[in-house]
Amino acid sequence: MFNFKKVAKFCYYKIKVAQYIASNFIGSANDELVSEDEARKILSSVRPQPKGKVTRDRKIISDESVDLSIIVPVYNVEDTLKQCLDSCFSQKTKYNFEVIAINDGSPDNSGAILAEYKDERLKVITQENKGLSGARNTGLLARHGKYVLFLDSDDYLLPGAIEILLNAALKNHADIVEGSYLNLRNGKLLSGFKHPEGCHQIQSYHDLYGFPWGKVYTSRIFNELEFPQDYIFEDTVVGMLWIPISKSIYTLGDNVLVYRTNPKGISATVGSTNRSIDSYWITELLVEEQSKRDLLNQENFSFFLDQLAINYFRVRQMDKKIKLAEFVLSRALLNVYLENGVQIERLSSKKTKLVKHMLAGDYQKAIDLLSAWEGMK
Repeated sequence: MFNFKKVAKFCYYKIKVAQYIASNFIGSANDELVSEDEARKILSSVRPQPKGKVTRDRKIISDESVDLSIIVPVYNVEDTLKQCLDSCFSQKTKYNFEVIAINDGSPDNSGAILAEYKDERLKVITQENKGLSGARNTGLLARHGKYVLFLDSDDYLLPGAIEILLNAALKNHADIVEGSYLNLRNGKLLSGFKHPEGCHQIQSYHDLYGFPWGKVYTSRIFNELEFPQDYIFEDTVVGMLWIPISKSIYTLGDNVLVYRTNPKGISATVGSTNRSIDSYWITELLVEEQSKRDLLNQENFSFFLDQLAINYFRVRQMDKKIKLAEFVLSRALLNVYLENGVQIERLSSKKTKLVKHMLAGDYQKAIDLLSAWEGMK
């Protein structure tokens, strides 16, 4: 059926955006910028967009026969796997849980280590290598928990983590509860991300860290959602989709996990591979999903602008042609939000400047601002 109100609203915001640009940025176009079609060709020639999706073709609903499903992808982790699993099975808790370990075609001794465990709470699934997203998705398909916790096999839970997280989740009927965590770097435990003491309902998405681990999620989130396979930076789905669709989110001051810093991991080597372009591709995928779900609101717009800084950081060492192409396509995504009524005037001064530079096509000023973005140095 023709929706006159929706079309009228779309046209109204189209006009408002056009007026805003015309009144502020006449004569400021950058001659270096290419068309959106050309920009897409440039990025695709270097790194084609992966085919992974964030929704699955059919719903997979947990029977909730246990309180918690802990999903552990396993690949080349023979040195850390035992500590990870032991940290789960040594938990003192009144809750029942399962550990779903997905041997993702690991060529080392990880499979043999898994075989040593006789704990009935452990379910081992062996598959050909599908990558981190593919392994986590396999675990989601096999889950039986009312809640889900993702645990990377080079990290480990701290004592009491399950009890603390589930107490808060069940007491508050929460969709997500996120705990604090510690960093393990060069054998030393260091401060990681510390929430205020106690249990608090969030005021903003910026109260949270964007990783999938360190949290329990209601299993209902994953009835239809999954990690986008074949992308790196798949964790972007947490901040741009899972958190926005959740109604009740709490944080805890208690440390629940130790995150092991990997000097050879994606975060440390970012910028040295063409796959760094995935950071833009997954952002585009998630803006499209937000549009389908009517999530193009003010808070998600603010979060999106932070994501642009992350995206630039990840391609900053690449050829300028790549960075210009990403800038052009990011401008197009920005306009998707503006056409849905977000208000530039409600942004912080820094983000307002970024939007103005981008709308003006001023690549250099936008990049100078993104380069100095908090947390990106």
